[in-house]
Amino acid sequence: MAIGLSTAAANTLLDSGIGTAFDGANDILEIRDGTRPTSADDIPTGTVLAEFTLVTDSFATASGGTIVGATPWTEASAPAAGTATWFRLKQSTDTGVSSTTEVRIDGDVAASGSDLNLSTTTIAIADQVTITQFDLSA
Repeated sequence: MAIGLSTAAANTLLDSGIGTAFDGANDILEIRDGTRPTSADDIPTGTVLAEFTLVTDSFATASGGTIVGATPWTEASAPAAGTATWFRLKQSTDTGVSSTTEVRIDGDVAASGSDLNLSTTTIAIADQVTITQFDLSA
């Protein structure tokens, strides 16, 4: 059975968890193709199609049980081509190995209605990649 959180508890957990763990100290958001791993503890799969370096205040203060990325975020030149299907948010020190101690978040990518939305999920080498919405809920 899942626990229940009040909106205030969800906001507090999001702000102190995501807002603190990913404080903009060069943490990284990768947009990838392929099948998302079963767990964020697993080695990432697919190819990195775009990589965003977070800055201070990359996330707004949580409200209504959701923390929102301060979008739009833009990557000027995609390093690879493919169809974006998932993302990994990780700390700058993460080496990408299988780990239960690294702080990571994986989620789905689409053009709309997903955890992270892009202006288009079809990416070519050197394309500009724009995140139009990035919401994480507790």
